[in-house]
Amino acid sequence: ELMKIAKKKHIAVIFIQPQANRRTADIIAKQIGAKVKILDPLAPQWLKNMHRVMDVFVETLSQN
Repeated sequence: ELMKIAKKKHIAVIFIQPQANRRTADIIAKQIGAKVKILDPLAPQWLKNMHRVMDVFVETLSQN
C-alpha cells in the first residue's frame, strides 16, 4: 500500500537518519524510483546541522 501511494504521489526523495537502516531505504527507493538522502536530527552542533538540513532540502527540491 505504501509503495502504491509513493508512486501515485511521485515521491522523489526518502529522507532517513544515519541511525536508520540504509539498506531498507535503498530497496524502497529503487522500487519507487526515488533517491535516499541522509539527515541527522541528532547531530551535536544544532545550528550547523540546521544549515546542512536546509542545504539538503534546497538541493533536493531544485532537482525535482
